[in-house]
Amino acid sequence: MEQQQLMERIQHLPFKFRSVLVLKYWHGCSQNEIAEILQLPVGTVKSRLHHALIKAREIVSQQPLSLGGDRS
Repeated sequence: MEQQQLMERIQHLPFKFRSVLVLKYWHGCSQNEIAEILQLPVGTVKSRLHHALIKAREIVSQQPLSLGGDRS
């Protein structure tokens, strides 16, 4: 459930950030592979990953993911 919640929140990111995050962390692509897939320079991929992670952290920190169910 946590992965689904995270994916829903990432949908709020612009495509250029969302695409590199999904390729890197869901599909396990290297930066070089992402550059090939998206037809971008590797430096651009690195920059987008950096900025995407900052934005994703902001989104998650605004509304922490629920861990599912009460644990009291």
